[in-house]
Amino acid sequence: MVKKPDVKRRKNLRLAMCVLFLLQVVVATMPFFQSINDKGELISQSPFGMLINFFSMFSMIVEMPAMMTASVLSLLIILLPLIGFFVCSFDKERNIKNIASLIICLAAVFILVMFPKENVSIGSVISLLLYIVISFITSMAMVLRLSDEGEEDEQNNKKVNFK
Repeated sequence: MVKKPDVKRRKNLRLAMCVLFLLQVVVATMPFFQSINDKGELISQSPFGMLINFFSMFSMIVEMPAMMTASVLSLLIILLPLIGFFVCSFDKERNIKNIASLIICLAAVFILVMFPKENVSIGSVISLLLYIVISFITSMAMVLRLSDEGEEDEQNNKKVNFK
């Protein structure tokens, strides 16, 4: 990919993506999953809580494949925004941040949609909405990059024609 230094508009979009990915990690502390236990009580768990339960009760969870799957998905819900943040923060000149951001958003939305609708809680809804916003910002950054390349080509053609 061609390296291009950030202009102010693209830099603002990149910073917005970084902030939204960090906000996704904060949202992962909210209740994502809810279920009703045998006593009829509503239990809500966050992805961080699922991972803590996974490591504290590993021998019991291994016997329950559904809990094992939920723990792996919780790990992915936490890792995907972290990967997106680091890619967006370190890639300042190439378009890889936009491509990676779209792939991460699609993967995260796919994971969130896999859960049954009756088990979804407020954290997963907010996370889904934030991923939609991140994908719109990413597509704006891609279009802005393409339009900047087009403007540079036009300016180069004008300079050549005046000589």
